[in-house]
Amino acid sequence: MSHSLTNKSKKSETPGSVVSIEFNLQYDCFQWTHKHFPEYRKQLFHVPNGGKRSRIEASRLKQSGTIAGIPDLIFCIQSQTFFFELKTTVGTLSSDQKLIHAKFK
Repeated sequence: MSHSLTNKSKKSETPGSVVSIEFNLQYDCFQWTHKHFPEYRKQLFHVPNGGKRSRIEASRLKQSGTIAGIPDLIFCIQSQTFFFELKTTVGTLSSDQKLIHAKFK
């Protein structure tokens, strides 16, 4: 799929930063799929594990199952699950992402 980045990020990261660009990439992929494949709506989704949170909220999320390193997009179809980790050409996997990817393989 040919892709051009958009500037729709609502995140507080510096515009043009790797995090901001990866957010835009994820946004574009999700919106493109949502528009062109309506039959798969509710089967492609994001688990919001990132972002800045208060210590209390971060602790509550961790206690209730939030796990660092979960892929950006998850697609469930016909009893199969696909995981998508979106990176720019300069983006790199965190150690948590590497661990989760190894477990999912």
